[in-house]
Amino acid sequence: MVRVVSTRPELVRSWVTDAAGIGDVEFEWHDFAKIWQRPQAGEDFWDQQLAASVQERAGAFQMFGVPEDAALDLASHISRTMADCILDLYRSAVDVGRQWAPISRTSRPPDW
Repeated sequence: MVRVVSTRPELVRSWVTDAAGIGDVEFEWHDFAKIWQRPQAGEDFWDQQLAASVQERAGAFQMFGVPEDAALDLASHISRTMADCILDLYRSAVDVGRQWAPISRTSRPPDW
């Protein structure tokens, strides 16, 4: 969605994202993303996570403020398929801000 808003804002009336900065050429990924984007480091990270108990995995979510019940629910749904999707997603967007920069428009349409 960030891409659509950055190139054709007139097509979007409203939107919400937790990653609006991704289109900025100076965007810097968070520490976990930097691990996930590196071949083998990302696989090692998820191998360790998947080997841990649900309670241990939930602890990581709780450190970021997720309540215990929700953290346990999230942790119980982590799978190899999910981990592989996360790796593919983050590796596809390493330099997205620089890739988008030539045609990105971030200003709002005049009628907003």
